[in-house]
Amino acid sequence: MIFSILLVALARVDVPYDVIATNYETKYSEFVDIDIQSLEGETLPLTIHVQKFNEDKEDVIVLIHGVFSSSHTFMEAASLLDDYHVILIDLPGHGLSSLYPDDVTSLRRHSDVVFETLQALDIDSFFLGGNSLGGGVSWYVLYQYQTLLDIKGLILIDALSPELVSMMATPSLSFIPSFLINILSSMTPRGLFSLTLDQVYGDETPSDAMIQRHYDLVRREGVRRQVPAFTWEPIDDIDFYEVIHQSNIPVMIVWGQDDQVIPVDVAYQFADRITSHTLIIYDGVGHEPHGEHTETFVSDLITFINS
Repeated sequence: MIFSILLVALARVDVPYDVIATNYETKYSEFVDIDIQSLEGETLPLTIHVQKFNEDKEDVIVLIHGVFSSSHTFMEAASLLDDYHVILIDLPGHGLSSLYPDDVTSLRRHSDVVFETLQALDIDSFFLGGNSLGGGVSWYVLYQYQTLLDIKGLILIDALSPELVSMMATPSLSFIPSFLINILSSMTPRGLFSLTLDQVYGDETPSDAMIQRHYDLVRREGVRRQVPAFTWEPIDDIDFYEVIHQSNIPVMIVWGQDDQVIPVDVAYQFADRITSHTLIIYDGVGHEPHGEHTETFVSDLITFINS
């Protein structure tokens, strides 16, 4: 009885993809068809949503969002980067990009997606960065593809560290009956996102539009079912800090002092292991400096690029 009441109170239905796309495609949107390989070597077709700003500009900046987020998180920052060709990528299962059809995810897969998407866009020289999961994907792209790409600089915004990624490589929950996964994952009331984003942000208050966007995109058909069903591939057992250090590319490490998701100690951990770095800590800021102090972040990013 109690479970039935909770289900009625908390469950939210999926929203068809077409409805989500109508609401969240922008004038900057483009859809790119790519192929990646499954663990068995089979071809997996994906359609990746990107947003492209100032395509006539020469210098390119590629930015990648965090988990349960989307390319939209960087739109305000991209709109201020007038002198740069900015490309924002939705990772699979986020924003308007395809889901992984076999419920397997990893930094390796995400980095393959980024590489194949940029190849399809004919982009091979750029500054690369991301927030949270997107920061982890960024340093993994460097690890996998630095001999094939000209990565001019790395921008780590409250980024996943190698240690945190290793902790995410957990067994699949596929042993749980699918009907139970569907029931539990449907319990995502809007208030949950309001509370979560309040924790993610520092002194700033997340806007109602931001809360609504997160609420809408996670209810896109298939997304909530896939999250608990995912199998995470483990990352390679190497010293990724040394990989970044040995690349000799400049690294911008940006963090919110009040980040409750990935604490600021991780920023200093990156800084201790990487010689060629610029470390910037924002007081009163949480997990998303690019959204909380957008103008300051953009100014610091331009300074980093120009230096």
